[in-house]
Amino acid sequence: MDTSCFMEDTFSVKEWVNGVLTGTSTSTPSSSATPAPPSSSSSPSSSQASSSPSPSSPGDLGSVIGSRDPTSTEAQASGLSLRLQVMCADVLASVHDASLSSLSLIPSSLVELDQTRREVELLRSSMEKRKENLDKLSQLSDKGLGGVLSLVTMRNNMTDVLTILQHATTLTTLKQSSEKILQNADLDEITKHCSDYAVCVKGVEGLSIFEEEQKQLTALHNTVVQIFKAQICTAINSKDTASSQMYTKAFAQMGLVHQIEGLYIDCLCNKWCTMWTDVKTTNASQKLVDWLPLFYDSLVSALTTEVMWASQVFLNGHAVLAKSLSRAFSIISPMLKKLIEDSTNVNQPLDSILALYTISVNFTNITTGILSPAFNAQNEGTIGEPGQLVVALLGAYKEMQTKYAQLERTQLLTLLEPLKPLIGGGSDMCMRFHDTIHRVGGSIPPVLQTADAAIHRCLLFTSGSQLPALTTTLQDYFGEYLQHLMNVLGSLKAKTKLDLDSRSLQDSSFNWSVFTSSLQLLQVSSQLLSTLDSFNNNFVATVVAHKQFVLNAQSPSTPLPSNQLAQSKELSFYVPLPLEPQQHRQLQGWFMTVEDRTSRYHMLHNAVQLAGTFVSAVKSLAYDTVMSFVDARLSTFPGLEEWKVSKNPNPRIQEFTNPLSYITSIGELLITLPQHLEPFAAACEGTGTRKDGDMSSFSPQFIATVCRQTMTHFIQKLSEISLLGAVGSKQLAVDIGYILKMICALGVTPLPTLALLQNILNANAQQQTSMVHTVMESSNDQTLISLLRKLKIGM
Repeated sequence: MDTSCFMEDTFSVKEWVNGVLTGTSTSTPSSSATPAPPSSSSSPSSSQASSSPSPSSPGDLGSVIGSRDPTSTEAQASGLSLRLQVMCADVLASVHDASLSSLSLIPSSLVELDQTRREVELLRSSMEKRKENLDKLSQLSDKGLGGVLSLVTMRNNMTDVLTILQHATTLTTLKQSSEKILQNADLDEITKHCSDYAVCVKGVEGLSIFEEEQKQLTALHNTVVQIFKAQICTAINSKDTASSQMYTKAFAQMGLVHQIEGLYIDCLCNKWCTMWTDVKTTNASQKLVDWLPLFYDSLVSALTTEVMWASQVFLNGHAVLAKSLSRAFSIISPMLKKLIEDSTNVNQPLDSILALYTISVNFTNITTGILSPAFNAQNEGTIGEPGQLVVALLGAYKEMQTKYAQLERTQLLTLLEPLKPLIGGGSDMCMRFHDTIHRVGGSIPPVLQTADAAIHRCLLFTSGSQLPALTTTLQDYFGEYLQHLMNVLGSLKAKTKLDLDSRSLQDSSFNWSVFTSSLQLLQVSSQLLSTLDSFNNNFVATVVAHKQFVLNAQSPSTPLPSNQLAQSKELSFYVPLPLEPQQHRQLQGWFMTVEDRTSRYHMLHNAVQLAGTFVSAVKSLAYDTVMSFVDARLSTFPGLEEWKVSKNPNPRIQEFTNPLSYITSIGELLITLPQHLEPFAAACEGTGTRKDGDMSSFSPQFIATVCRQTMTHFIQKLSEISLLGAVGSKQLAVDIGYILKMICALGVTPLPTLALLQNILNANAQQQTSMVHTVMESSNDQTLISLLRKLKIGM
């Protein structure tokens, strides 16, 4: 019988009974579902169960019940109850047997548990005792170690005291024997004596009672140096390698490395200075620029040989050689400076100085290359960057570098003198003009080339530190040149005016050759302005391109490494001129101003502005050339006979009157101006000329200005007519109409005063009266009103 349904949490008694009684139960017989007895022993109940039908036999409870009368529910319930009772009995028996078996195991488990508990207690007690023993041992160990350490400290202190006492005792003995040992002059004995002496002095260092011992040690070292100085110098000068090595080793053991290096430096310094004196004396009759390379060549040759020998004798032979050169040139540089000053060309000082400076810099670069191991900061005993050596080798030029701007100004102004164009010769004004224009145009390229050379000299000679000062110098240089051009132009204008005035009174035709020459000069001046502006832009670009190199070269704290002696393509060598921190900050601020992209920076602002003024002055010359002719033609205008009153005026005079010659000559001049201006406008359109000198924009402006001034001057001359009659008024109307027609043809608007005056003069008497009355009442043209009153027109 399957009893698993009785163990389910959702078992429903009523549903199960109902299902069994109605035969709808789905339970299937299962012999394995009946619980087996816990043991193999039999009991009466089990034997009884085996003789009767067992619920674990095949067939289910329904089939058993179904074998009875199916119509009797009570019989079925009774059978079912019987079977369940049998099953319950079997289950109880199984439970009983299982309980007995479990209870039989409890006593042995309790015994084992008790025994385990006792063993745990014994183990805990043993661990506690062990912990107490360990604590006691720890305390004893601490006390023992503390005692041991105290004893060790005591022993060390006593040893130190003993060592000091031993050093003091030994020092006393050494002091007593010093004089005798020094008298023997035995190098090995003196080496050992000085080494022991130094050890003892070091051992008693800090004790007030032995303060004098250090001074005595120094005196001992000095005495030793003096004893062996002659032998050492002899060995060095004769290049006795073995002896020199012996002395170097002995002095190193005595702690006298710097002293023996100092002797070597003294010997080399004397050698270099002697070499300088010999070369200078031998070549006294020659120029410095010729024999200075000979001195440098001999020095390089000797230095190359010396490097090989010094590297065998001294641990840092390259550094020792570098120090010897620095000391030697501290003596040679003042003498070289005096020779440079004496040989410098007064008028062109920088050219002379740069020729010598280039020679010195080439020698400096070769020397720093030979001694490059001395500048390796990773090697012990080196001298780091070559800055000090370079400054020493070029010390003769330091003061000249600081005075660069003054020297450059002198040279530029000297070179400018032969470049200044002068007024051309000849009695003919045209020839004079042509010659002057040629000279002005020819002077522009060399003037700019000289200024460009100055920029290159500044970068080479000062590493760019004097660029701000050079800017001011170039301003003065171009200012001097442009001021001379202004003076030339002023003289030319004065002579031109005299020539034009005399010719205008004699000739009624305009002299176009002088006007054309003035336009040629204007073209040249415009090109000068454009070229100067381009030079300014190139100067700014050069400054910006060299900014980083210049600032690094001048930085007092970040000198360039020796492998960057030629960083810029514009510079053939690198020359440090370190600035003070404040000066370096000022130079950096100046570069920031130049590099500012927010506005176009004019480093040569004053020069460019003065060039613009020169262009304007040349324009004025061309204008004066034209207006002088116009004024000459108008000068006789008020006194013409045609303006006088006629008693018998011809009523047909208006039909036959032509403009007079004075006004036709002016009209012909005006109408032909575009023809003469056109060639220069076309030539300037493709030159990229600045707006200030652009001939293409100048032409219409020039024509309009001449036309307006002509009308103004004409009106002024009208007021000089004493009396205007009938004939005169009609003639004047014709003349005014003619000149206004010419002006309109040129695209210029006539002045209202002159146009209205023409209308009034062309009207009849009645109309004139009305028009004049209107003008008097409502017009604001005071010039016209004054003319009408003066000439009594319409009155």
